[in-house]
Amino acid sequence: MLGGKRTDRIGEQMKEELGQIVLLRLKDPRLGFVTITHVEMSADLKYAKVFYSVLGTPEACANTAKALESARGYLQREISKTLKLRLTPMLQFYLDDSIAHGLQIESIIKKIHEETPGPEKPENS
Repeated sequence: MLGGKRTDRIGEQMKEELGQIVLLRLKDPRLGFVTITHVEMSADLKYAKVFYSVLGTPEACANTAKALESARGYLQREISKTLKLRLTPMLQFYLDDSIAHGLQIESIIKKIHEETPGPEKPENS
């Protein structure tokens, strides 16, 4: 894939910049505890898939999605100022539920360990 390293590098830069902008400059009360987890750039750098995770209820996830969509223009302008690309990529937001899924699996494993009796301890004579 030609330009693969460049797209990865720009995606990583966008992830860092978007994370800082969302954390420090975006003041939408609908935003939950959101983290930008990954950015995938298209080969022509016209589109950026921005993956984010939200800790909280499904309602918090929905509110965060609405806040990010409404801030899309602002975020694109801020990215264009910092990255100095010829074209500013169109941001597309996707919920990354892998962290929540991992926490759910961890909870299930913990519950199984609590319910399963451990091996008998040998008595000291």
